[in-house]
Amino acid sequence: MIYITKGQANTVVLTLNEKATATAHDWLFEFVNDVTGQTVAFTAFEQSNSTSRYNMFTITESTTQNLYNGTITLSDAGFWTYTVFEMAQTSPVSLVKANALATVETGKVWVYDSTANAKTVFIGDGNTKNSTTFKG
Repeated sequence: MIYITKGQANTVVLTLNEKATATAHDWLFEFVNDVTGQTVAFTAFEQSNSTSRYNMFTITESTTQNLYNGTITLSDAGFWTYTVFEMAQTSPVSLVKANALATVETGKVWVYDSTANAKTVFIGDGNTKNSTTFKG
């Protein structure tokens, strides 16, 4: 599972090379919101020091997007489904999944928005004269 916090840079570690079909490639990510169906396709720079063991990326959730460097806007918090496609190594990387060499991984993304999940406290109106307590 990928965890994304809205408004932050998020480090994501996956194991993609084990299912890759080519030695030189790029990765295309596709996130699809489970409720709204919103789709975001983007690429991110590989940051791993040992790609034979793991693949590390920074995915930044922001109000402004740059789909070619892992900066995306995810409008809704909650569950998304992700798919990672292996793409031919080109510059710039194609954002069209029909051009993919292979689908290498699918899974779930949890997008957390600390402002949307804030706890609220009921203060009341201060009127205690007409209050009734349930004694059931």
